[in-house]
Amino acid sequence: MATDNPKNGNDDQEHSNQNADNVKEIDNIDPGFTLKKFWNWIKKWAKRAGKEIMILALTLYYCLMDRNTPLWAKNTIVAALAYLILPFDLIPDFLGPIGFADDFAALTAAAKIVHDYITSEHKERAKEKVDGLFNKKKKSKQSED
Repeated sequence: MATDNPKNGNDDQEHSNQNADNVKEIDNIDPGFTLKKFWNWIKKWAKRAGKEIMILALTLYYCLMDRNTPLWAKNTIVAALAYLILPFDLIPDFLGPIGFADDFAALTAAAKIVHDYITSEHKERAKEKVDGLFNKKKKSKQSED
C-alpha cells in the first residue's frame, strides 16, 4: 500500500503508515467507521467541507492514531469522525457550508472532551495535510483551465 506524507500532499491511505494492530483496534471501535471510509470521505468532501472543518477532523484523526491516546478518548473521536462521514446527518452535507454545521459541532465537542490528548504535533500534521489537499486541488483545477 502506498504511504501518505502530509508534506507532499499525497492523499493515499494515510493509515497505511500506522501499526497494523492500531489500525485494527480503531476499525473495530465502530462497525460503521473504518479508516478507509474516512479517507474516502476526505478525498470526496474536503473542499466542500472547508479548511477549518478539515483541520479539526484531521487533528482528531492524528490524535486517534496516537498510541498515547487512551481508548475512551479514541471512542469519543471515532464517534465524531463517524458522524462526519456518515451519509445521514441532522443537516445534510450537500447543502453546502451550512450542511457541515452539525459536523463541525460534533467535531468541536469531541475536541473539547479529548483536548488533553491533542498535541501540537497533531495540529501541525493536520494543517500540513489540509494545505497539501487544498493546494493539490487548486493545482489540478488550474491545469484544467
